[in-house]
Amino acid sequence: MRRRKIGFTLVELLVVIAIIGILVGLLLPAVQAAREAARRMQCSNNVKQLALAMHNYESAYKRFPAGNTAWFPNQTPSTRGGGGTSRENNGGWYNGMWSWSVSVLPFLEGTNLYNQVDIRQLPYVSERNDTWFNEYGPETKHGVMNEAPAKLMPSVFSCPSTPAKGPTGQFKDYAMNAGMGPFPTNNPDPVSQAFVGIQQSSCCAERSNTCSGIGSKNAYVKMGDVSDGTSNTFLVLEQASSIPNWQYPSNPFFWTSHNTQGMAQALQGTRDYPPNPDPFNQFFTHRVETDGIAGWGLGGRCSWGYHQGGVMAGMTDGSVQFISDNIAMPPWRRLHSRADGQVVSIEQ
Repeated sequence: MRRRKIGFTLVELLVVIAIIGILVGLLLPAVQAAREAARRMQCSNNVKQLALAMHNYESAYKRFPAGNTAWFPNQTPSTRGGGGTSRENNGGWYNGMWSWSVSVLPFLEGTNLYNQVDIRQLPYVSERNDTWFNEYGPETKHGVMNEAPAKLMPSVFSCPSTPAKGPTGQFKDYAMNAGMGPFPTNNPDPVSQAFVGIQQSSCCAERSNTCSGIGSKNAYVKMGDVSDGTSNTFLVLEQASSIPNWQYPSNPFFWTSHNTQGMAQALQGTRDYPPNPDPFNQFFTHRVETDGIAGWGLGGRCSWGYHQGGVMAGMTDGSVQFISDNIAMPPWRRLHSRADGQVVSIEQ
């Protein structure tokens, strides 16, 4: 009597392996989509918490925090800067100004961390990523006590979809709305041209004492200044710390440079800054003397992130919206403006 062999033949085994491969191929996109949905929800919650922290700051001080704070000459010796001995005034700047993020720490259960910093001295950053002057590496003239807290950034400042680049806990993924930006010479909209020319008092948010948005240098906007409506004005936007095809991280936790980092605007000079500009590297270049292209854009002034199809935005009323990459430039610019008289709504 012949014994029956127990087991699979080679053909059967190959068929089973093929079926398993097909099932994995079908399930993997669904798993990845579910994970991204969870990350997107966490990012939305982060934006919500940051917006509420700014609201609580406003409730306490009757004004929103400044986009960045300059205390020169108290913060001497400073690194590269401009504006002589009055760099805290309009048009002045220096590398190592303080970001809005330090101001909201007490309203994010970060009082202990806030108490560790000395705002009279320069903040610390492990990578300056100065694309204009081609200066890289750590800040070396910071206050000694400011180094440790600069490495302890709370997770609410990090979007889980942003790929890790640089030391963890030192670079944030969000920015304050600095407005439409200056000199919209390529935009035929006369209302936005007139408003921007009046409201942003210098070339860039980090050196302007006034802006068309909510935050710029030493500028404190009140809730009553948002006449376009708090549900129609950006407060917080995504600004990922990781830039594709670029080795250095951007948007330090505390440290602000002339590249603006930590404040977002809708345009700069003759260049619009749409959400998630495409191609990315068109908006991120070294300083090129031959064509005058500056290291702006993704070096610190655009709104961008790693969610497919758009960016998260916290409105001034505390709500959170997902803004499509396909939004037209006129409403995108006007949502950056708090008081241009051109009220727009966000398409859902």
